[in-house]
Amino acid sequence: MAVHPLGPGFARQRSPERDGASTLPGLLRRSLGLLVLGVMHAVLLYVGDILMTYALFGLVLIAARDCSSHAALRAARIVYGCLSALLLVKGLSSLLMSDVEAADLDAELAADFAGLIADYRGDAASVIEANLGQLPDALLASSLMGGFVLAAFLTGLHCGERRLLAETGNQTARMRRICVLGGPDELPAPVPAQSREL
Repeated sequence: MAVHPLGPGFARQRSPERDGASTLPGLLRRSLGLLVLGVMHAVLLYVGDILMTYALFGLVLIAARDCSSHAALRAARIVYGCLSALLLVKGLSSLLMSDVEAADLDAELAADFAGLIADYRGDAASVIEANLGQLPDALLASSLMGGFVLAAFLTGLHCGERRLLAETGNQTARMRRICVLGGPDELPAPVPAQSREL
């Protein structure tokens, strides 16, 4: 499970709150700023932007700001496990589709993709119209994949509270173990993209 830098940063911002100063307005302003930038990017440029997801799921992190580091890690494991199981079931169910259903789906996706390419090759108005048309699907995908973002936020919150990333000099063995266990998980990701370009 990945650690997102927003989690440790959020943990650092919680320390003034323990001294009586409220950090909630600043956190809400940051989320609102991310949301505005994300919506502008999605409408004017391209819908595949992560900022809206960060803004929306950052609100969940703000709501959970009083939880302990252990509760945050436990919640991250539950969210990550449930979403992984859901995607696994969805992937396995797609293997059960008949050849006719799969061919129909491929043809529908190809037609949608061709129309999208035509819109993106048009003027600015056609790009914005295409982006607005994709926005509902993008928000749906964001709500699903955002669960993994939330798990990374919560894991980062746990690490920030425990200062696991701040005192790495005392934890060389743990850092080495994280790199060995987490590194291979990220290595295969670029391979499909590179094979498509060849």
